[in-house]
Amino acid sequence: MPRFYFDLSRLDELLPDDQGVCVDTIDEAIFHARTVIDEMRDTGEIDLIGKGWCLSIRTEVDVVLASISID
Repeated sequence: MPRFYFDLSRLDELLPDDQGVCVDTIDEAIFHARTVIDEMRDTGEIDLIGKGWCLSIRTEVDVVLASISID
């Protein structure tokens, strides 16, 4: 099962994911990412971190497969 990593970035800031999540497909990884973003919205975390953030989904060899704007 592949491992996907979810990095947060904004301009020159990067918060890399060093643990990742094992899921079967990129579609499952995107679903997981959107679920986490929705939870961050519900708890108010998105308002606290500010605007302009992007969540990138990458492989173990640092290939970015998808990016989701958090705004």
